[in-house]
Amino acid sequence: MERPSGKFRFLYFTDLVGKKVVSSDGAPLGRLADLVAVSGEPYPPVESLLVRSGGKVSQIPWSAVASVNGTIQLSPGASVGPAPTSPVADRLHLG
Repeated sequence: MERPSGKFRFLYFTDLVGKKVVSSDGAPLGRLADLVAVSGEPYPPVESLLVRSGGKVSQIPWSAVASVNGTIQLSPGASVGPAPTSPVADRLHLG
């Protein structure tokens, strides 16, 4: 995630898992269940979030994340879709 100064910072999975995920207007979408990363890098970049709400899991692109503080807030117009039901090649689930 880029800081306002333009420098990147590392976010740790253990600090994020279970955090509330909210829309740009603060509406609750669920809690972070997992992160999906692209394999093949020493520090694999996160591609998307898996968000659980009740028994349903949704997938949200990491590019839709506006901020990570007490909650994970999405940008306006963020796309939320169903999570894949089978493994995707070259993708790692971090949880």
